Amino acid sequence: MYAMAIGEKGASQVSHPWLDGRLSKVESLSDTVRMWTFLAGNTAKGDLQAVGHDWRCLAQDDHLGGIEAILQTHLFAGYPRTINALATVRGLGVSPGVRVGEVDSSMWTELGEGNCRTIYGSAYDRLRDRIAGLHPDIDRWMVEIGYGRILSRPGLTLRERELCVIAVLAGQNVAPQLSSHLRGAMRAGATPVECTAILEQTDLVWGPEARRQVDIVWGELR
Repeated sequence: MYAMAIGEKGASQVSHPWLDGRLSKVESLSDTVRMWTFLAGNTAKGDLQAVGHDWRCLAQDDHLGGIEAILQTHLFAGYPRTINALATVRGLGVSPGVRVGEVDSSMWTELGEGNCRTIYGSAYDRLRDRIAGLHPDIDRWMVEIGYGRILSRPGLTLRERELCVIAVLAGQNVAPQLSSHLRGAMRAGATPVECTAILEQTDLVWGPEARRQVDIVWGELR
């Protein structure tokens, strides 16, 4: 089921079966970014066997991005599944070169506001008012922690992070958030074709009913 290949450094790695032609090939969407979105989606689903398969297929040079894709998933799917996925990949082995310094806490708010503005565009002020109306602390946490401390980290670009977020939200029946982050991914530099390609993975991770739901959301945006 998993064909063996020789990586750039000469180490054996496994070819991912989802990259065997069953998904649309998009020139601007590398297999590495695809792999990070697989990891994010399977982490959110809690499918640790699939997380393990994904990790075995990832080249060591891409471990940093893989760790970041898993790590940020706690924002959208909770700590337990993120911790379990991290434990799974740590058990399989992580490149010793994976070292990420955290963003300076004094910059969290500024960076978070910048990322949030990028993702929400002209809807930014309305979003802040709406979330603050629900509870002022969740508004502050969203900006400082979510968009600042987490989504501003090095290791992945904002475009790559948003594509991973799409993969995570696709199976959770959260149409408003999925819609917002599809727009956000495009504002962060993803193309509609790339977003479509990530949504095509929904069948493989979450199943046909989730795919039906995301197709409705995406159809309303296009």
